[in-house]
Formats: sequence, C-alpha cells, structure tokens
Amino acid sequence: MTAELNLRLDLFEEEQPTFFPPGKDPRYQLDHVFADDATKQRVIDWRVDKAPVELDPPLSDHAPIVVDLESA
Repeated sequence: MTAELNLRLDLFEEEQPTFFPPGKDPRYQLDHVFADDATKQRVIDWRVDKAPVELDPPLSDHAPIVVDLESA
C-alpha cells in the first residue's frame, strides 16, 4: 500500500505516538492503519486510545488506533 492510503494523513500531518516504552522518550508511531481508497473515503475520525498504556501497570506499550468510518 502507498503512503497516501495511510488513514492518519488526512487528519494529522505529523505522526501520532502509539508506542510508549516504559521509561523511554521520545515516543514513536510504530502502528499504522492502511486501507483501500473506498474505505479511506469513509473515514470520519482517527485517534490513538492511550487508556491501555496509562494504566498502572499498563496493559501494553502500544496504544490502539481507533478509526471511525461512515456507514456504507
């Protein structure tokens, strides 16, 4: 898939952190969501859910990406 089909690009120019290793900075966007053009046209919102990485102890060092789509 090409970078143009990365679902983040229409909502955020800069990468958004999704990787939160304990005790390390900076944070990186290691996780991405790609789709075909038809699906990309239906994207309403794209966000990182930081709740799992903010728990003590964290559930993971990766925060999930949530993509809301307009219904077909």
